[in-house]
Amino acid sequence: MRLPENTDRIRVKNIILDRDGVINYDSPDYIKNPEEWIPIESSMHAIAKLSKQGIKISIATNQSAVGKKIISIKSLRAIHAKLRHTVESYGGQISMISFCPHHPEENCPCRKPKTSLIQAINEHNKIDKKHDWLIGDKHSDIQAAQNFGIKSAFVLSGKTKYPPANHFAFQDLLSFVNWLQARNWKVTKYQDW
Repeated sequence: MRLPENTDRIRVKNIILDRDGVINYDSPDYIKNPEEWIPIESSMHAIAKLSKQGIKISIATNQSAVGKKIISIKSLRAIHAKLRHTVESYGGQISMISFCPHHPEENCPCRKPKTSLIQAINEHNKIDKKHDWLIGDKHSDIQAAQNFGIKSAFVLSGKTKYPPANHFAFQDLLSFVNWLQARNWKVTKYQDW
């Protein structure tokens, strides 16, 4: 596992997370309803830690199950309502959820590794490309971060067990957050933006 270079202070305002495999357990059959959405407990604690430091947490997620007619937008919104409620029960907050509902063959502008999901978050939360992060469990997540020009870290809690070559990799989201916290993070408060 390769870790990012040691820095004296890390200035973080926003962290963007992929959903399935980072926040909740993934499924080869898709997450089709709130009952199938099962949180990764350590990720709930990680999001709470970040939120308590004033870091805005957003989600950028490909949800092709909608485009494939496996689930409806209504079901997806119900899943996201459960996600938000669960995160809040641990003391965390989700600032924004940006999702791509399209079938992979539609060649839409929002499906990662394209950057429209991140751009939408940027319009809402003003991403600092020098200090903010995207955390994902798929190579397309890391490529989306690189395409947008922000830092990225790969977590091994999802289906993909091999990070991109020469890339930061952590066991799970909490491992990343603990690494970030150990580097004596510096949070820029909203009023300082």
